Amino acid sequence: MLLSILAVAVYLGALAWFSTTTPHYSTGKAFYALGLLPCFGVLATAGAAPLMHHPWARAATWALVATWAAASFGAYFVVG
Repeated sequence: MLLSILAVAVYLGALAWFSTTTPHYSTGKAFYALGLLPCFGVLATAGAAPLMHHPWARAATWALVATWAAASFGAYFVVG
């Protein structure tokens, strides 16, 4: 958990520093954070753990995740 927090903090700090020192470059790319995807997953799981104790919060969390997954699928794979 600590490794994930430190990795995200170092990434955000480096992005903020680079954006302020060289603002004319396109520094805010999602590609740069692709290596942090497992860290984001660990932090999201740890953050959602307290919500799994109450039935209504568990249902709302799963509804949010299902809606996000359907919207992501539709954005990339549905032609229309």
